[in-house]
Amino acid sequence: MDLSDEAGRRQLASRLRHMLEEGEIDTDCVALSMRLLRLLHTNETEFNSTVAEIISGIVAPLDEEETEEQKTARIAAEEELRPLVAHVNELESKKAALAAAEEFEAAALVKQEIDQANRRVAELERLRGGSSGTADSRMWLRGVMIASEVLANSHKTLRDPALHGLLEYVIIPAIQHCADDAPDVLAQALRCMGLYCLLDLEASRSHLQTFMNAMEVGGTQVQAAAMRVLFDLILLFGQDVADEEALDMLIISLSRFLRDNAEQEMRCIAVEGFAKLFTCGRVTNTKVF
Repeated sequence: MDLSDEAGRRQLASRLRHMLEEGEIDTDCVALSMRLLRLLHTNETEFNSTVAEIISGIVAPLDEEETEEQKTARIAAEEELRPLVAHVNELESKKAALAAAEEFEAAALVKQEIDQANRRVAELERLRGGSSGTADSRMWLRGVMIASEVLANSHKTLRDPALHGLLEYVIIPAIQHCADDAPDVLAQALRCMGLYCLLDLEASRSHLQTFMNAMEVGGTQVQAAAMRVLFDLILLFGQDVADEEALDMLIISLSRFLRDNAEQEMRCIAVEGFAKLFTCGRVTNTKVF
């Protein structure tokens, strides 16, 4: 495509925007899609405003109450979905048995039936998605992933209104909505908040306790995200991120993952984090261990 063609640029940007907003792009492709969308905008301010509108389109429906029509559609979808999922499981067992008996042509026919049933399952999942906790979590995940891409590649500060607003209308709500039942979304939201804080010292100081709490009470996935953010904040801001006593307590809290935590991933994060801190002179006192 010729990116100098303004009409073509606008058409592609509009299509990408729609796909991101409606969830037509798999989460694994969000980063690539965002980079392409950035290329299609002439300046970062315009791009940030577009992304703010995309995120607003994703998260705004999550705050709306379910209408009677939506409730009826959801109940009907759920009633059809339960037996259909059971049928798919039966077909999977049948296909496995046929494959084991080397009846591959018959297994292929069953697979076609499974694929058709799975397409209907996906349609029903979308129909009941308006009030589905899982669907809501996926939408929050998409919102914070898009926000993360903007923050990670921005050359602006938080004085940019589009960046500043990300905290209030997507990052904090995602943390609140997904704290109990969606650890993967919570971990991504914490990473997103970390990227936000890396752009501003005051934001880092204000939200430092959020990461410390997550590191203490979250599961492995959430703890890992919080630890990475804390190491990054100390690496960037050093002693300015907290007063001396609070910083010492934070270092001690992080160091316990070198000694007490059995999870290999946590140990690796701690070793890598402290290696960076010592290399850059952010931590010099080994007595904290």
